[in-house]
Amino acid sequence: MDSIPLDRRALRRLFCVIGGDPDDLRDLIGDFRDSVPELVTAIREAAQTGDADALRRGAHTLKSNARDFGATTLADLAADLERNGAAAADGAVQALDAACARALAALAALDPDDLREGGAGE
Repeated sequence: MDSIPLDRRALRRLFCVIGGDPDDLRDLIGDFRDSVPELVTAIREAAQTGDADALRRGAHTLKSNARDFGATTLADLAADLERNGAAAADGAVQALDAACARALAALAALDPDDLREGGAGE
């Protein structure tokens, strides 16, 4: 897996789209961090019950949201599940759990002020 859990370019794009307000980004990150465990649970349950549509929907939502927040490994794993469904589900859900934990920890440690041009993340 990658050693850089977040794509700072994606985070900067999001930061610019929302008007460059660090508090707004903190709120969005909080919403994302709150929603990810529910999405992963829904994906896991869909994989266990063989619900291909629910698996695809959950994986698609997770993929899109993860990309917005620069969690590319998480997004790539979700894209694989979306594309391959139950055929990829066994080990993929475990990998998704690990990538989710890394991405959420990195987002928790992120200081949105560092995303400003010339910030500490430069």
